Amino acid sequence: SLTSTATGGGTDGDITFTSTVDSATGMFNTLTLTAGTGNVTFSGLVGSTDALGLLDVTASILDINGGGVKTLTETTTNPSATGDQSYTANVVLGADTTLASDGGTDGDGNINFVSIVDSSTNSFYTLTITAGAGTVTFEDVVGSTDALSQLSVTGATININGGSVTTDSD
Repeated sequence: SLTSTATGGGTDGDITFTSTVDSATGMFNTLTLTAGTGNVTFSGLVGSTDALGLLDVTASILDINGGGVKTLTETTTNPSATGDQSYTANVVLGADTTLASDGGTDGDGNINFVSIVDSSTNSFYTLTITAGAGTVTFEDVVGSTDALSQLSVTGATININGGSVTTDSD
């Protein structure tokens, strides 16, 4: 498991991953990133070869440019591997993106967005979310500044608490 906190010089710093981020094989490690007022950027896939057990990101902005994040619920192997994904940041998609927390041996995880979810400016990317028996929650608006092309969500419970979802295929 890895926890990274970016701070320095009185202001919070950015955390950037320029390539793929995976767990150690069969370990379902957790990843917690805290950038405060800084930004977090994933330029490659996250958990594509070896899924993470949990992803928790706190930042001003989270740029997901690599196309996807995969977490699995594997609490028998790693008690912290709930499969959950938590995004306490304004999420900006820089590519068509799939977020998946389903298919774990010990169940399915939840996916929670605390802030806005947007596509990058004038890009209209697609967001696909698969949580299986888990819960997907949007606490703020989706596509408010820059609309998504499509939003597809699969979960046992889907909460849209932010008031609106905007998609546009232009």
